[in-house]
Amino acid sequence: MNAQVIEKGGKPEWAVIPYAVYLRLAEVEEMLQDVVAYDEAKTAIARGEEELIPSPVVYAILDGANPIRVWREYRGLTQQQLAQAARRYQRALLVSNRIGYTQRRYSSVVCHCPGVGSLWTTSCPRRAIPDVPNFLCFAGDTMTDPGSYHLTYTGYYDAERRPVQGVVPVEEAVALHVNGQPLVVLMCTPTQLEELALGFLFGAGLIAGRDDVDEVQVFDLPDGRRWLDVWLRREIEPSGLRTITSGCSGGIAFEDAGAAPRRIESPLRVAPQEVTRLMDGFLQATALYRRAGGVHGTALAQGERLLCVAEDIGRHNALDKVAGFCLRQGLPMQGGILFTTGRISSEMVDKAARMGVPVVVSRTAPTSLAIGRAQAWGVTLIGYTRRRSFRVYTGAERVE
Repeated sequence: MNAQVIEKGGKPEWAVIPYAVYLRLAEVEEMLQDVVAYDEAKTAIARGEEELIPSPVVYAILDGANPIRVWREYRGLTQQQLAQAARRYQRALLVSNRIGYTQRRYSSVVCHCPGVGSLWTTSCPRRAIPDVPNFLCFAGDTMTDPGSYHLTYTGYYDAERRPVQGVVPVEEAVALHVNGQPLVVLMCTPTQLEELALGFLFGAGLIAGRDDVDEVQVFDLPDGRRWLDVWLRREIEPSGLRTITSGCSGGIAFEDAGAAPRRIESPLRVAPQEVTRLMDGFLQATALYRRAGGVHGTALAQGERLLCVAEDIGRHNALDKVAGFCLRQGLPMQGGILFTTGRISSEMVDKAARMGVPVVVSRTAPTSLAIGRAQAWGVTLIGYTRRRSFRVYTGAERVE
């Protein structure tokens, strides 16, 4: 290579080369930069950090087509599906900004290209929650399933005391947010949380059914807290009057305490033997109570069988889980028989009437206000149910 070297202080400082040689070197350098960029792109694609843009998409965009439309049609999505994915992505960002939570799984990439951005269908880390926990692990003081907690306590037996391995029910504070705004914090047993959210909103009169709900998400936060996020297909404005109920965990009713659902007109008739048989089957199905104690149970029966069973530290929560389960599964609530282990208070009758349930059966007693509500709305109340006896407080014509 012909080059003139210019020295400074006895050392080479400059090299002067012919212009034609400079052009060839510049071309080689540009090619090397392309090779480096190519290698970096391949590495990013292998790591899942970048996505190849298919040639039909590239050609369509270069021809002037709308990039969003091109990507939507390439992915085989309708406009409604694309809009839904965009809403979910916006909701995920909203939750992330609100609680500082970014450890979220994403799936189903819709599009990614310059000028378009990324749209995602999101899913949130959630713990597997069985409908009826039925397993136990004795290994230190730890939560053995979402509903029960194992520990070692000190037992006193006459003059003797000794360490005993036992189980207690779990109680957690779960924040319920609706349409991105905080609504209430529920003190509950952390099982069937999606059902609890649906049933709570239904029992409070904030939704009329599953069709009002667009999405329910359960977040397990890094600090151990749980977060319920519900998005409705419409805006809601809960009444400013909030009634503190007589629930075990201090429940809340959002509507006027005097507001009444429709009077129930049902041809349902039950035999005394059916009431006691179903109650016995219900009590046998309360697995968490039999394992840990300290919780209430609720069940809904249709015909001669139990449709679903739920348990919680709160009577209202257990009832809400049953209602939410039926909503989520599309199961009928109207015309059924509701069983509960706790007392029947006025707000329990409120929720049963909204479910269209004509008969409510308990192991204990109803309150005076509950009896008045049941008489007004055509609900049969049965209390103190045992193997061979019970008391009918209202609607005795349905028991024959």
